[in-house]
Amino acid sequence: MSDDVKQNAQANRARDFSDYQATALDGIALGMWGIMYDVINRANVVINADVEVTSAVQDQKDEYVGEAYALRALAHFDLVRMFAQHYGFTADNSHPGVAVVTVFDQNSKPVRNTVAEVYQQIVSDLQTAIPLLKVEPPSAGRISKEAAQALLARVALYMGNFQMADQMASAVIRSGNYSLVSTDQYVASWGQGLSSESIFEVIFRQDDDNGSDALGRCIYSRRLRGLFALRRPA
Repeated sequence: MSDDVKQNAQANRARDFSDYQATALDGIALGMWGIMYDVINRANVVINADVEVTSAVQDQKDEYVGEAYALRALAHFDLVRMFAQHYGFTADNSHPGVAVVTVFDQNSKPVRNTVAEVYQQIVSDLQTAIPLLKVEPPSAGRISKEAAQALLARVALYMGNFQMADQMASAVIRSGNYSLVSTDQYVASWGQGLSSESIFEVIFRQDDDNGSDALGRCIYSRRLRGLFALRRPA
């Protein structure tokens, strides 16, 4: 849900969410749940791998492990925001959150952790990731130290920990790796890939298959909206 977008009566994408009528069996909700736990399990494989490397490539190994910690934190953060009441809903945040999963076990049936426990794990993962991220990635399509710090700043805002939010955001700004796009170039920058403002973005290449339901493909593209309208049966 967003105050920037509102579906009209003819919309057929995520209509139940727009109308606040989504149920526990909603396919979109089930898809988000499954995909994010898939991300978590993949990250756990990397984090828990018992691999010894030489000192020559230790920084590279640390980089991969650090990215996995940050991605695990991001997935848990998205899950708890999607499927639980907000941080602060109860005084001690003991209300149900989502299951914290830190090891891969295909037979496990984890129960929900509290929101306090989920956020504790998210903060711990990001604090573990930051010192491991010593190698500057080739682009903002990979998580850097600053990306982990920026994510931790956002998590801290949700927690009302403004001191941590300020500390992490200031560290990103002081890095000098990012700059604001000028006003006259702002609109054009969206069609030019990663910009100087990009800290971390999910990259979609031209050969990636976004499918007909991709947000930018059939929701916001006027040309493709028209094509779909022509193909829709009467």
